[in-house]
Amino acid sequence: MPRIVKQAEERRSELMDAAERLFVRDGYEHVPVSGILQEVGIAKGTFYHHFASKEELLHAVLERRLAELGKKAREMAGLKLDAVMKLRAVLSLLFPTGGDTGMALQPEDDKHALMHLKLTQMFYREVEPVLAAVTEQGVREGVFVTDSPEDVTQILLRGITSYTSIHYREMTDPMEARRKLAVIGKVLSRVLGMKEDQSIF
Repeated sequence: MPRIVKQAEERRSELMDAAERLFVRDGYEHVPVSGILQEVGIAKGTFYHHFASKEELLHAVLERRLAELGKKAREMAGLKLDAVMKLRAVLSLLFPTGGDTGMALQPEDDKHALMHLKLTQMFYREVEPVLAAVTEQGVREGVFVTDSPEDVTQILLRGITSYTSIHYREMTDPMEARRKLAVIGKVLSRVLGMKEDQSIF
């Protein structure tokens, strides 16, 4: 049988696809490089041509997961909308109201602990600057009241992320997710110094 030669980008993508499936199914720490090689059907040398280590592969997998989300968040933040509408749009993207979680990592599952930690850290780096810019816009527009928009954004984002992670299973139910997001919206409104008749959600 002739050897199949694939383009570098195609092979790299194939490795990432296989690794993601195995990492989600079995947990990062329980998937050896040999298991990924077997899944894709390649030799060890080919793997190390694309990735220096399994950890580097994990980083690439998680980075790919966040790339599209970050792109959409930046696009929303760049729209010609007022800060409240932008914040509502970006938060709705980041924290959707229920639905199929697909390849979501379950934070309460020990096998996903490391992946979830790394993904969360990368998530903060990706979206905190976007939300900080929206908060700063709100301060300029006079709808948000804070002397430290970056600090407030960081505290709020990390608090919301932690809260939704704790209530991961409830957040997959659209009705319960909307109820919890309404509570989050009230907290955001108060912390950002918004008027009583204004709300994020």
